[in-house]
Amino acid sequence: MKVDNRVRWHSAAGILEGTVKRIDIDKNRAGDWIEWFVIGDMIHTLNPKRFSKDRTTRIPSTMLAALKVEVI
Repeated sequence: MKVDNRVRWHSAAGILEGTVKRIDIDKNRAGDWIEWFVIGDMIHTLNPKRFSKDRTTRIPSTMLAALKVEVI
């Protein structure tokens, strides 16, 4: 996954889509240094107007498989 890739993932809120805005390196709760994907321009696939344009989320690289993150 790279910056500006469009991605889709599954969460408790449903299936979401967004654009990778940046990739940070930071510690996780266990104290390990990992990549964090900052995703913006989010939309909910069933309700596209659910999020404002400035809404972002941060997904740790360790959760990519669990959230079924895919580049679209």
